[in-house]
Amino acid sequence: MEANELKELIFKRTGLTSFELLCPREKSKMTPCVARDGDLAMLEDGTCAGCGKNVKELLRIEMTQEKLYTRYLELINERNETEFSGLSFVFEFEGKFYYVKWNKFQWTDPIPIEVIKEKEGIK
Repeated sequence: MEANELKELIFKRTGLTSFELLCPREKSKMTPCVARDGDLAMLEDGTCAGCGKNVKELLRIEMTQEKLYTRYLELINERNETEFSGLSFVFEFEGKFYYVKWNKFQWTDPIPIEVIKEKEGIK
């Protein structure tokens, strides 16, 4: 049940079909994956048959991503409605800060500030 819910959330957020979805932990396209295959790939102990990750933990992570993406879209819509909103902004979500910028014709996906600091060598 959790695996099917995970699969539906991922498809809703990304818009990818099961043929297009790539699991970061898969070894090949034949590797079973709960994100792609739902309950069919979930073992009795509640882990993914392909990678061994706990399905409830993967579902929790995906639900957090869904909330982050929803908040991101709300902020983008607010900024698009204002006459001048600037070319970048930072927002806080569940205690973490994310950076978003205008990149040619669209907003970038939220980038955690920690990732930017790491790339720039800032502590």
